[in-house]
Amino acid sequence: MATLELIRWLQHFESPGLTAVFRLITDLNSESFYIVALALLYWCLDRQVGYRLAVLFLTSAWANGGLKAFFHTPRPPETVVHHLVVQTDPAFPSGHAQGTTVFWGHLALTYRRRWLIWTAVAVVVLVSLSRLYLGVHWLQDLGGGILIGLGILALAALVWRYETTTWAEFPWALHLLLATFAPLALLVLYGGPDAAVVVGAMSGLGLGHFLNERFVRSGTRAPWPAQAVKTGGGVLLIVAVRLGLKALFPAGEGWDLIRYVAIGFTAAYLWPWVFTRFGGAFAASGSGHVQG
Repeated sequence: MATLELIRWLQHFESPGLTAVFRLITDLNSESFYIVALALLYWCLDRQVGYRLAVLFLTSAWANGGLKAFFHTPRPPETVVHHLVVQTDPAFPSGHAQGTTVFWGHLALTYRRRWLIWTAVAVVVLVSLSRLYLGVHWLQDLGGGILIGLGILALAALVWRYETTTWAEFPWALHLLLATFAPLALLVLYGGPDAAVVVGAMSGLGLGHFLNERFVRSGTRAPWPAQAVKTGGGVLLIVAVRLGLKALFPAGEGWDLIRYVAIGFTAAYLWPWVFTRFGGAFAASGSGHVQG
């Protein structure tokens, strides 16, 4: 009941301008935002951090879908609050709260810059607040999403803490198997709506990153105009693949899986191969890490 009163109090200030602002804030957890942000990180800043964050975020999205299906919590009814955006899936845990916690939390933990830590906190709080104002979440949905996101970050930190250099000595076939086909096993545990999209992207990224590391090792450093062209051109290519295959393929989860495998592969291998092979300044560094 306290949450209902909070939502009503926030919506007491409802106006077209404020609604537009909160819709922009809530879109910080949109697919389009993450495509651009992860592409920028992978292509222009740090290949390894970009890949790890993409896999971690996609794993979180898959888990969120499974948890929503398990709890199947209804959203605040439209009879008592205004739904200012359309949302049809279950409410708990909030995918927006969980997704922003994992994405921004991982960046903050990786780079440990004070400004980035405060940015992460601000984004999580503002996105969560936007979900209340837009009338599509209870407070417990948001708290649950944040706590689950923090748990995923803690588990990932524990796994990576004990990661050893012997992994690099494993046979390349095992690398390929784990990176490409292991994500598909997640569909056995949960294969509900959007699971094929998430798992397909993870599998395509795994295959593309494996080939990139083995044969291309695309650089991240370049003059800023080249970085802008690299990012803009790559994002346009991903959008073209996404929309082109959507128009070409019939509807269905199997086709969604194939489509997002192609999208992940394009992002992690095809476009890096193109800008390394033909980009000149794009290939200024063979390292996947920002130096200096």
